Amino acid sequence: MGRGDAGRMEKTGEAIMPQYFAFRCDAGDILNKSNGYLAARNLPAYNFLRQPGNQPMVSARMPAIAVYFNDPDGHILEFIAMLPGKPSPGLGVITYEEWCSLTANGQ
Repeated sequence: MGRGDAGRMEKTGEAIMPQYFAFRCDAGDILNKSNGYLAARNLPAYNFLRQPGNQPMVSARMPAIAVYFNDPDGHILEFIAMLPGKPSPGLGVITYEEWCSLTANGQ
């Protein structure tokens, strides 16, 4: 092992324990940039409901908009942005368009 390798461990396959990491972003970046960013890296996106696709969705209980993806080692990664408005746990997970419509109507 060379000097630059001291203390570095590399794990592969089953030795990797998948972790979860969230990256706070601006909502505009999630809506306008995340799809291109992930597509350019060949990383399939999915939503809060673990449905495949690149449409970010809103968890109304927070409220927050997010898109998920996995890195090549299987770690779960999330781009998330808190949204203005009050939490609405009863709404569950909805599209961003639904959230905008509801918040524009004062709900």
